[in-house]
Amino acid sequence: MFSGFTVLAILCSSLAAAEILECYKCSDGIDSKATMPCSKLQNSPKYRVQCANSTMCEKKVISIILKNGTKWSTHHRDCAKQVAITYKLINRIYTHVYSIEEPYKDGCTESNSHNMLSAAVEHCHCRGNLCNSAPYRDLNILIIITYVLTLLSNLQLLIEI
Repeated sequence: MFSGFTVLAILCSSLAAAEILECYKCSDGIDSKATMPCSKLQNSPKYRVQCANSTMCEKKVISIILKNGTKWSTHHRDCAKQVAITYKLINRIYTHVYSIEEPYKDGCTESNSHNMLSAAVEHCHCRGNLCNSAPYRDLNILIIITYVLTLLSNLQLLIEI
C-alpha cells in the first residue's frame, strides 16, 4: 500500500510545516506594560510570538538581593536577538545588509554584576518551539522522541500490511 518513500515524504512535510520558530514573549520588568507579565505565563496564543528572524528562544532572569535579605527577581522571555546589521557600498550608496547570526549556545550562563555584588543575570537560550517556558527545557526532547517512536511504530505497521 504505502511505500517507505511515501511515509518518509509525509514525515518530512510535517516537519517542514513548523519551520518558523515560536517563543513565549513576556516581561515582569520595566517594559511589562508593553508585553504580557511572565508571572502569569500560560500556554495561550497571547503569550506566543513567531520568530521569523531567530533560530532560538531566550529567557533572562535578573535577581537582586535587597538590603533586608529578600531576593527580588524579574523575568523576560522572547525570541533571541540574532539579527546583525552591516553596511555594504552598492552603487556609491551604503545599504543595510541584514543577516541572522548564531552567537549563542544552547543552555544557560550566569553573570554577576561587578558594580552590584548582589545582582545576578541568568541568560538562557534554547532551540525548539516554546522552549523558553520553564527551567526544565529537556521536555522538548521527550516530545520529539515520542513523536519519532510513534511514527516508526506506524511505519512498521504499514510495512507489515
